[in-house]
Amino acid sequence: FFAVVSSSQRVGRMTDSPSTKRKSEPTSDGSVKKRKDALTIMMPIDPSLQDGEKLISPAHTFDGLIWRLHVKSFSYKDIDRKHSELAVSVYCEGDELSEMWRTFADIHMSYTQKDGVLPFAKKKYKWFNWFASWEEERNKFVLMRIPNPMKAPTTSISVTIDTNNDSFARRPIIDPKSSINDVVLVLEQKEFPVNKQFLAAQSSYFNSLFYDDFKESTQEGIEIKATDPEIFGELMTMAYGQSKEPTTVENATRCLPMADMFDLQIVKDRIENFLISTKLISIHRKFLIAEEHKLKILKDKILFLYKTDKKNLRELRQSEEFANFPDSLVKNFLFGIACGLPG
Repeated sequence: FFAVVSSSQRVGRMTDSPSTKRKSEPTSDGSVKKRKDALTIMMPIDPSLQDGEKLISPAHTFDGLIWRLHVKSFSYKDIDRKHSELAVSVYCEGDELSEMWRTFADIHMSYTQKDGVLPFAKKKYKWFNWFASWEEERNKFVLMRIPNPMKAPTTSISVTIDTNNDSFARRPIIDPKSSINDVVLVLEQKEFPVNKQFLAAQSSYFNSLFYDDFKESTQEGIEIKATDPEIFGELMTMAYGQSKEPTTVENATRCLPMADMFDLQIVKDRIENFLISTKLISIHRKFLIAEEHKLKILKDKILFLYKTDKKNLRELRQSEEFANFPDSLVKNFLFGIACGLPG
């Protein structure tokens, strides 16, 4: 039983430094085959695996991230008989460098008997998934359910994760923890000591402020024209990575305009990650926020939820937010979904 995970570059938006590829070594209970562009994890499946038991492969580092294969046995009954199956998932364990990424995968499935006979044709699946959080239940890339090998042939699965997406960019190689504060930003008499190089690397606004031919570039204290010291402080906390998300949903919506103003994309990324994960607001409000602040990943996710579950469309029509949805493209798109037209 094996899965192939391939990647041509780092999957995701980087925070502070690029990833490195390291070779994975074979282990006693699983083996690894390393190609230039793929990692193959092989894990034996015990036919005596009991209902509810889980097998987890050794951890293997590929493209700077840690991958594991999870297989869980379960059973269910239908009208005439009991079925025994395996739920197959790939888990990605994030590191401090990775945030906010989504994956595109082609899944090739085939059942292969020990004598090499293929009783079923190969099937190709396209899967779209968001890794919205590094918590265990949110970083799971669910593959498929397959018959338990006790009553079915040996199974092989290959998974290709495509990371060629221009919307993801590498972050500057700067460690905010080791950077020395060399300037003070002043907002309504409240002072924020910061490091010029770090903020300039994150923001074209601060790069110009600190290094262009402005009088502020030589000052030790620079007054910032913003209206809310509390929100600016939270903005700096997220920019420096001291917090990976806003403290509240309300603060998220208040931080976004300021993040746009100061061109702090890393803060927008972290807020977008938070909005994808949180259940404190409806998907309809999330969509309006995504539309207003150009949060493409969040917007795509909500459109995907509308497209795959008509219940979400019905709830949208009855929601307060529907009156604020844009009339042109979005409503035409949603109407097409409701009518079963291609999206």
